[in-house]
This record gives sequence, C-alpha cells and structure tokens, in this order.
Amino acid sequence: MGSISKSFAFFFILVMVGLSLSLIMVKPAHAQLMTTPAVPEFSIKYVDNSFYASTPTTIIDQYGNSRVVQGYVENKTVEFSIKNQAFTPYTIAYNSSDPYNTGQTVSLMYNIRMKESSENNWTTYITHLSDGYLQQSDSNPTIAGYQLDPLFPLGIPYGSQIDFQVQALIGYVHRYPILNSWTFNGTESDWSPTQTLTIPASSVSPSPTPTVPELSWLTILPLSVSFLFVAVMFNVKHRKTALK
Repeated sequence: MGSISKSFAFFFILVMVGLSLSLIMVKPAHAQLMTTPAVPEFSIKYVDNSFYASTPTTIIDQYGNSRVVQGYVENKTVEFSIKNQAFTPYTIAYNSSDPYNTGQTVSLMYNIRMKESSENNWTTYITHLSDGYLQQSDSNPTIAGYQLDPLFPLGIPYGSQIDFQVQALIGYVHRYPILNSWTFNGTESDWSPTQTLTIPASSVSPSPTPTVPELSWLTILPLSVSFLFVAVMFNVKHRKTALK
C-alpha cells in the first residue's frame, strides 16, 4: 500500500511539473497574433547633475523614493533617447478560459542591457521584468535616465567604456497564475546594434557657493554709531587746528 501511495505521489508531481512547463513554453493564441516590433534606434549620453545642498533638501530618485540630503549630492546618469515606433496600445478582453488573459493592456516597451566593453557576456539589465520594462512614451522620442550608482553598486568605473543595447517588446507583463512569478506575453525584436559610452575619468565635486554674510540690525546699528562718532571727532579736531 505504501509503495502504491509513493508511486501515485511521484506520478502526480510529474504531471504537475509537465503541466507547468507546457504552460510556460506555449504562448497564448493572442500573443502569437501580436506584431513583432522593429529593432530600436537610440542614442545615449552621460549627464552630470551633481550639486551641493547647503541646507537639508528632499530629493526623489528615478524609482520614486525620497530622501533628505545635505552637502555634496552625486547625481550622474546615463540618458537614453529611443525613437518611438508606430503603435497604439490596446486592451485584450477578459477571457476566463485563458489563464494568461485577465484583461491586459498590450503596450510597446523597451528592455535595456549593458556591460563593460572588456566583457564578453551581457549580464546586467537596466530594465527588469518585475518593473514592467520601459514604456514607450506618448512624445517622441522616449527619454529615460538611469543613475549610475544603482547600476554600479561596487563603484562607478570612471574612465571605462560601457556598451548598451536596447530591445523592443509588444505585449504585457503579469504574474504567472500557477508559479506566481512575473512573466511577459508578447513578441520581441532582436537586440539593437551596440552603442558605447565612455564614463569620464574624473569627476569634480561641486563646491558650496560662497555667500556674503548678512549683517543684522543689531550689528549695523553699533557700526553706524561708531562711524558717526569718528566723523564728529575728526571734524572737531579739524576745527581746533584751523582756529590755531
């Protein structure tokens, strides 16, 4: 009896694994009908917006997180300018028989990856599946800036050459209904030709702007009286000298 139960449990596990793999590998019908986007055209540039905050200042990063800073604030970014493609987002009607379809909006998105030029493999992705990728904007081109610090947690490779590629996607991102993990349903373009950006070898930290000290009336009044007293005494001494 025990061996039969173990055999049944093993068979049940195999069935569930096979079902899960089949659902992962087979795209839904509406995904197969989506058009394939063109390979993106883009440009990149290095932007240094670092500044010096003389007083506590609240700033918001690229992910919407706020923090209070003071003193030198480093804000170096890689800015992407991606040429928009002709596409109008649309919504797929809800279909209870399709586990992939819960009433999703099909959009055109971009995936971005990077590596140092000296490396062979693309191991770092700026955009992520769980974040929904970079949505194409309504205005052309799509502009997106990414701070260098989160991209290089072990230190910014100043003086290094960094390669970037962009991929276009048409579809939607949602949680997979069985494994409860993020998945993308749709079509993808090939990766764009590589563009290389050189991070400047040195970075000059902005210095605090010198300010002229403000004098309060408590300081100005005694100074004014002192100047007046000196002027009067000088005038009196000058008169005595003239009378002699």
